[in-house]
Amino acid sequence: MSTVWSDLVGAEVKFYEGKYRTRVIEMGKGEPFILIHGLTGHAETWSRVMPGLAEHFRCIAIDLVYHGFSQKEPRDGKLFDHYVAQVIDVMDVIGVSKAHVEGESMGGWTAMLLALKQPERLNKIILDTAAGVDFDLQAVQHDPLDENAKIVAAGRAAVDNPTPETARAYMESLVAHPECITDELSEIRYKIFKNPEINESLKYVRMTLDGGGAASYRLSEDQVSQINVPTLVLWSDKNPREKEDAGLRLASLINGSEYHCVKDAGHWPEWEVPDQHNAAVLNFLKAPARV
Repeated sequence: MSTVWSDLVGAEVKFYEGKYRTRVIEMGKGEPFILIHGLTGHAETWSRVMPGLAEHFRCIAIDLVYHGFSQKEPRDGKLFDHYVAQVIDVMDVIGVSKAHVEGESMGGWTAMLLALKQPERLNKIILDTAAGVDFDLQAVQHDPLDENAKIVAAGRAAVDNPTPETARAYMESLVAHPECITDELSEIRYKIFKNPEINESLKYVRMTLDGGGAASYRLSEDQVSQINVPTLVLWSDKNPREKEDAGLRLASLINGSEYHCVKDAGHWPEWEVPDQHNAAVLNFLKAPARV
């Protein structure tokens, strides 16, 4: 059975020092392909897909500001301004004018903001179960059981009281098949959550979001329709947050975008079904861009 670090054999773990101090896991050669995790995440969550992607691209999985082992300042409430600027900073440090970007959940939200604010720095983007869009409530159904609230509660418990059990419960809430959360991955997340500096920083992120710090960054359907970067909307059939109608709606808003739904996966298709993920992503990235 593969593990995070057997999958990442040959990868480099290092820090890029620019305007931000960004911890990265880097693997492969070729066009740069930046991978952005979701809320409370870290670069290791991309480990299952990186070996296959790295056969074709220079994959750079980052820890976002305030997350993992990247820098934890400034505490000015401007979370997404820093996330967007951090991705551009990484590109500047490695000396490239453009990159492909994939973002999962909050990372997908960041990718959309990048596409609106800095489209000239992007080649193609992949929105992997992306968050951050205020959909027309008549067009997108919402689960009456509010599975998203369960995920939020599990995430809050894991940060407020980091134990092996709360970390695992949170991660299992994100996937369709809890058994796919390995002991190793659960232990990595637990150690990150219990690190005092990281834990305090993640609480700051949560308090900022709870206090309305995300509201000004949320995207209306009209804003999403202004994205003019080649886009793949990658969804999953068992996403416990927004269902497949949200993914289809998102794709319909972005002119010329492509849509792919992976099967038998929850909110983390890049972990649960890496072969399906890579087949869809590579088919999109290696195809000529539509004019």
